[in-house]
Amino acid sequence: MMQLDKQREWEMMYRVKPDVTKGREMERSLQRIATSVISHLNLLFLQSELQNYYAVLASTWLYRAGVF
Repeated sequence: MMQLDKQREWEMMYRVKPDVTKGREMERSLQRIATSVISHLNLLFLQSELQNYYAVLASTWLYRAGVF
């Protein structure tokens, strides 16, 4: 009997309609996390682009100075 109740409970678990208010809260929190991750990735990309720019600039200066 206990096994049958557990099986029925397991089968009914996914037949319950989701709560709309909980979904909104979860969506907002996921959106906040995604926004912070994207902004962090943009910052890292801009930093790497800036480092590449400075490396090219420095090598150009050294080349013009006759170091290379």
